[in-house]
Amino acid sequence: MSLINEALKRTRDATHQKNMTGQPDMSQYKLEHHPSLPTRKQTRWLVIGAVGLMLLGIAGFFTWKLLQTKPVAVAAPVTPPPTGNLSDPALMDKLVEHMKPKTEPVAPTTPVVVPVEPPKFTLEGITRDVQGFEALINGVSLRQGEEIDGAKVTAIDSRVVRLTWRGQEIVLRMR
Repeated sequence: MSLINEALKRTRDATHQKNMTGQPDMSQYKLEHHPSLPTRKQTRWLVIGAVGLMLLGIAGFFTWKLLQTKPVAVAAPVTPPPTGNLSDPALMDKLVEHMKPKTEPVAPTTPVVVPVEPPKFTLEGITRDVQGFEALINGVSLRQGEEIDGAKVTAIDSRVVRLTWRGQEIVLRMR
């Protein structure tokens, strides 16, 4: 370390002797970043990380506080058991009457049947190969026996496709 200091002193003295004006020539000096100091970018990330950790700590504290609070339970009123001899028929009738539901039973109603419309099917094309006909319905290629949107393909010929949906027959024709 002392060798470096001596070399710096000699350089300074030599520069001073060249410039007798008293002002050192600043163009010869270069400001260098010391490796042990963080750069601006590193400092920025350190600050962002510290703020993030602080926010996480605050959020964790409040979460912990919320988990520490316990709900207050309200006890339901307890009806004491009847006193006396349970073999007494009048007391048994009273107990059975007390245990019956307080609301009147609701009479069953007939269900309302709402008709459901079948899905929209668009026949886009029919092709034939050695295995038979194939229909393009709603962008899906189907053969006889396959299903689309709950409807089963029952028949395909050169211009017509027949589907069965919930017991209804749907006929699609080529235009």
